[in-house]
Amino acid sequence: SDLIICPSKSIKNELNEMFSISLEKIEVIPHGNSLPIGKISNQTKPYFLSIGTIEPRKNLTFYSDAIENSGLKSHFDFLHVGRYGWDKLPPNLKHISVSAKDDQQLSDLIINSTAVVIPSKYEGFGLPVLESHVQGVPVIMSDINSLKELSCESDKIFKLSDLNSLIEALIYFSKNKTRLNSQELEISKGFTWEKSAQHHVKTYLRLLDE
Repeated sequence: SDLIICPSKSIKNELNEMFSISLEKIEVIPHGNSLPIGKISNQTKPYFLSIGTIEPRKNLTFYSDAIENSGLKSHFDFLHVGRYGWDKLPPNLKHISVSAKDDQQLSDLIINSTAVVIPSKYEGFGLPVLESHVQGVPVIMSDINSLKELSCESDKIFKLSDLNSLIEALIYFSKNKTRLNSQELEISKGFTWEKSAQHHVKTYLRLLDE
């Protein structure tokens, strides 16, 4: 190939380290947000929201253990949005079915959550982080590089090797109604599919000129 395009610096570095591909041959083009702004509504019970296909790398069992040890189950619901994959959803997570075409429903779920939880062991980009930030909602995320690239100060990053750090993050947001500040919101809104498409076109044209 003349060039490899990937969505994050983390994946760029992995390609370089694992396959000895020159960094100059790898172009980072981030994804964009396409969700509308959610509608705020009154909730009968506050909740944390996790998003992603139900598969082992999403680390939902680890998250489930944190829920059990947090002491929050009587005061908060723990909702999960995502397709069923090749793992089972822990019983203390409530599955919410959202149509792939119903972006508004997902936006509404995000904006009304206490925080979004992304406990993944591995991600290439971490689109739910960006989608949550655009709604002004902070994220509890694992300390993998691709997620940290998108993080802001309002988020909480926990160590994959430390269950207590995830528990502490859940408890923090249970006590603090936190939302992103205006600067963080502005940065998140800079990630658009239009910019991504324009970046692709410029990259293709550059290759044609070489």
